[in-house]
Amino acid sequence: MKTLIKNVKLFGIVLVAMIVLVNFSVFTLAASAQTSTETDFMNILNAQRTSLGKNTLAINSSLSTAAYLHSKDMAENGYFSHTSADGRTVSQRIVAAGYTNWTRLGENIAYSYGSPDATVVYNMWENSSGHYANMVGDFADAGLGVYTLNNYTYYTLDLGKSSSPVPPPAPNFSLSTSPSALNIAANTSTCSTITITSINSFAGTIGLTIAPVPAGWTVSLTPTSLAIVSGGSGSSLLSITVPSTAPTGTYTFTVTGTSGSINRYTTVTVNTRGIPIAPSAPRDLKAAAGNAQVALTWSPPSNNGPFAILNYRVYRRTASTSPTLLATLGNVLSFIDSGMANGQTYYYTVTAVNSVGESPRSNEVYATPAAPVTKVLKVAVKTNSPTYSRGSYGNVVVTVTDDSAGNRVAGAAVTVRFYYPNGAVAGTFYRTTDANGNAQFYFSIGSYAQLGTYRITATASRTGYQIGTGQATFTVN
Repeated sequence: MKTLIKNVKLFGIVLVAMIVLVNFSVFTLAASAQTSTETDFMNILNAQRTSLGKNTLAINSSLSTAAYLHSKDMAENGYFSHTSADGRTVSQRIVAAGYTNWTRLGENIAYSYGSPDATVVYNMWENSSGHYANMVGDFADAGLGVYTLNNYTYYTLDLGKSSSPVPPPAPNFSLSTSPSALNIAANTSTCSTITITSINSFAGTIGLTIAPVPAGWTVSLTPTSLAIVSGGSGSSLLSITVPSTAPTGTYTFTVTGTSGSINRYTTVTVNTRGIPIAPSAPRDLKAAAGNAQVALTWSPPSNNGPFAILNYRVYRRTASTSPTLLATLGNVLSFIDSGMANGQTYYYTVTAVNSVGESPRSNEVYATPAAPVTKVLKVAVKTNSPTYSRGSYGNVVVTVTDDSAGNRVAGAAVTVRFYYPNGAVAGTFYRTTDANGNAQFYFSIGSYAQLGTYRITATASRTGYQIGTGQATFTVN
């Protein structure tokens, strides 16, 4: 987060996420500046600002362009900072994009793994006091720049206020929900209250709608229309009935209030406990061949069913045999199959087991163990600090070298796994080493993170080398 007030002061906080590389034409800027992610994000942010009695922000094409170009620059040049790769500051970048007559500027940056998601990045900034202060601060214009590469999405939110006279705030209204999060079992009902409040002497009739409504669910608003007097408020009862067939999951409903050209939004999150089922299949199974062995790693199922995973089962076959159960493991995410015949190709799948039953099988992978090679990968893992506090950020650099010659190894596949102090897996990430043999990972420490010693393990593999491993620890206090 960075805020600038012309001729006064400069201060900032940085929010973290990850890395990406891509090549986009400048001619896509016009479309990128008005992406659906930007529109969705501004709807969420403006709903929050309205609920606080603040002005809404207008999407400004110059700020959108500046934000998009900075997200693109960070991704393609592999850095994460408010200062661009060519040394330009926030104000220099924004002025260059055409937003020149400013009196106040602000910027938030973030990145995360996965596709663009307005709700994800809004929640990241909302849970950081400095970034949230920017979002609800004294600004009039905004633009969100979104750039995705290799499944990593970079976000830049540029905010501004110009020296042009600001007209008096227009009559408006806000929507709020209480409670905004509901926990409910399948085949039961629950409710929440939607409150409409007049802002800036608004008076008029407001129609209410809700979407989306999953198949089989019964969702209603009573009443669906409210007449609000100046300075007054009114409420509607949101009733939700969850069908018996609803699976366990989280559902988000958006309530829209409409009066003429004014639309305001609020959301309700419903967490359901569905009929007990077996877990879904483990994800991202990977195999790495070694000398008379194959190393397997995978990620947990996306749905536990909703019970804890008790075991993982590893199945193996060859080209001429059917899959057979090789091993039943505990709640772990890796396995080494040793004593294998070098030169023979082996095929693997993995299933997850909870108290209900066994999942479908994962994607199938294969590997061919090979005789020892003369070159061995050496893996060094280093954090930028031995200790961190809650709410802080850090990075890990994994350096891969040739153990015999000491040369840096580019193009090595690196798998990094973070473990909580209690031994549970905090996250698994994948990168490829750059020309200097480095792979860099960023992480954030949550405000309520476990205190204690965290462990980081790294596994590196590359054709012509033996698999290498390394680890490091850091402390959250």
